[in-house]
Amino acid sequence: MISRAFSSGFGRASAPVRAGDRADGAVLQQPGHDGLGRHPLLRVRGTALASGTSGGVLGYTGTGTLASSALLTANGVLLGGGAGATPTALGAMTNGQLVIGSTSASPVVAALTQTANQVIVTNAAGSITLSTPQSIATASTPQFLRLGLNQAADSSARMAATGQYFSTNYALSDGATIALDWDNGNVQYVTLAGNRTFTFANPKQGGRYVIFVKQDGTGTRTLTWPTITWSGGSAPVLTTTIDKGDIIALVYINSVYYGSSVANF
Repeated sequence: MISRAFSSGFGRASAPVRAGDRADGAVLQQPGHDGLGRHPLLRVRGTALASGTSGGVLGYTGTGTLASSALLTANGVLLGGGAGATPTALGAMTNGQLVIGSTSASPVVAALTQTANQVIVTNAAGSITLSTPQSIATASTPQFLRLGLNQAADSSARMAATGQYFSTNYALSDGATIALDWDNGNVQYVTLAGNRTFTFANPKQGGRYVIFVKQDGTGTRTLTWPTITWSGGSAPVLTTTIDKGDIIALVYINSVYYGSSVANF
């Protein structure tokens, strides 16, 4: 006999009960889980459950009816069965697997699928790492075989674009020697306040560059150029009129600058 009183749920104490007795709200013991080879007898206002599955869980399968689920897989995830069904377990999950929902259907255990050359999935114990084949951070230098801007990439051209593209104008600092670094932009300009010398740095093969040179309020300023192969065979003579300017166009081919000028703007 189990010498324990229990409440019926209405504040009324009941007499001691024995294993096998039928009593609403009682939890009784029969040979099973208490270390003495006893199993529980459970009854809650319905049919008694005399035994269950080791490693399972209890659930209502109907009004007042208890049932034991099947064995829950070690390291599995418990899945609710809904009204009238006991919980079940999804299979044991391996590295990188997730429980993925499905509308009006049971969720499934699955891993993320990577896409070649787009997203790389790396699974580890308790973690999933997503990465790209190359860094695309702001300061990175990713490389692409072909690129389309506002249109599909061309089948042979390295870059195809619909719409204009431009290089921001770069203002040079005036001084006795004026250093033009093409990494600052393909279009650069300066107002001369004296006779000056230009130097060039960081050209690219096939690069096209434009310089706008303007006279100050005094005028008559001159320039000394780096080595350039000029149209007509000689360096242009700058417009020396106050506040007037000239445009110098350069193209860099096989490590040689080729230049021409348009005067008197």
